[in-house]
Amino acid sequence: MTITLDTIAQHISGWFDDSQLIGLGEAHHTPVVMRTLGSLITQGALGDQCRDLVVEFGAQRHQSLVDDYLAGASMSAAQLTVLWRQSAYGTLWAHPVYAALLRRLRAYNMAVPAHQRVRVWLAEPDHRAGETQNPLARSTAFAELIQQQLLDKGRRAVLLFGMRHLALTPINQRPTLAWQLRRSGATLRTLWPELPPRCAPFRHSATQLRLIDFKTPRYAGVARTPVAPWRGDAQPLSQLCNGLLRIPGAYRPHRIP
Repeated sequence: MTITLDTIAQHISGWFDDSQLIGLGEAHHTPVVMRTLGSLITQGALGDQCRDLVVEFGAQRHQSLVDDYLAGASMSAAQLTVLWRQSAYGTLWAHPVYAALLRRLRAYNMAVPAHQRVRVWLAEPDHRAGETQNPLARSTAFAELIQQQLLDKGRRAVLLFGMRHLALTPINQRPTLAWQLRRSGATLRTLWPELPPRCAPFRHSATQLRLIDFKTPRYAGVARTPVAPWRGDAQPLSQLCNGLLRIPGAYRPHRIP
């Protein structure tokens, strides 16, 4: 049977039956992963379940700017770059995959009725460009925005963050966003991309798109596979995420924070 993005989106949308949040792990600067995740976000089955997307890139103080852009306001590329240029991680977010995702979401919003449009929430706490952030404080700011703007209002959301932030357990004794959210009582399921060589539980590279849901008994062996994506102690995959997305061509040789 051919596995399509629509099939995968339908499966993932079912996670909202028992979860308030679905986390999609992003691999920074890996275009094939971002394109695939962008397609999942705009697929009908997933979009029908949720209108809110929380992203790691872009400072919270620019929320009105991204709201206007996604609503169709005339805006130049230079005006949009303030989202990441005025950020503590501007160099990281300046990669074209992030602007491309926003263009895709804008086009999607222009093609559907207003009540079906996706709203993007910028989660990066406000800091001066280049200013060093405390990792725990940053993660806590993410969690607070998600709690206050979405969960407290009974809204569901898709989270698009780096894989490390969406680890279900602390990484090398450092709390993660997903761990903090679950500890506060939020229900969350997460999907990571298979990313050789960092996270590669299979012997061979992916040749076709494939969803590995760890609730499926046939993937019990994969779920138990120990991995250490950021060095340190290895953990079974199922302790880190709820599923894996195999994407042909997904590979990142260099480590990026």
